[in-house]
Amino acid sequence: GCGNEYAKRANEKIVKTYSQRKIDAFYDTEGAYKFIKYDFSSMMVLLLMMLASGTIFTCEKTTEMRLILKSSKNGRNRLNFVKIVSGVISAELIFLLFRLTDVLTFCSRFDIRCFGNQIYSIQEFQNTPLSCTIGEYFIIDTGYKMLVILVMELLYLFISAVSVDEIISFCTAFAAT
Repeated sequence: GCGNEYAKRANEKIVKTYSQRKIDAFYDTEGAYKFIKYDFSSMMVLLLMMLASGTIFTCEKTTEMRLILKSSKNGRNRLNFVKIVSGVISAELIFLLFRLTDVLTFCSRFDIRCFGNQIYSIQEFQNTPLSCTIGEYFIIDTGYKMLVILVMELLYLFISAVSVDEIISFCTAFAAT
């Protein structure tokens, strides 16, 4: 009635987002919430990546292997590409292994029948605009974490490439994390 079209559109969007919600089945969602908020294994993957990737390129500098690699036909550029690809693949595989371990652990400790429920059936997520199931949210969360692992691995490899010492590389990667 006041002519505030912006507030009208915002309120219509809120009504559209939240009006169709319903929860068909009620389960204990405590385990699902704990699983969603569990990030310890992701931090352990980052720590493993720092330790593994911190020496990939700096080791060449400290052992003066760069001179030998420059003299080979396909040495430097091809080897760098292979190191980057293998670092990324190994980081993602380690993350997926940790994630699988997390799933098995949480499935054995908590009731997971609630994974078919909507994400807003978890009390802490009741105001979320998302309308996916808990299982779908888990898949989305895994995808985002894989993207973060990819970016962090590339950052660690870059730090390793520009650092002159392994300790400096690790400390810089730790500070960046």
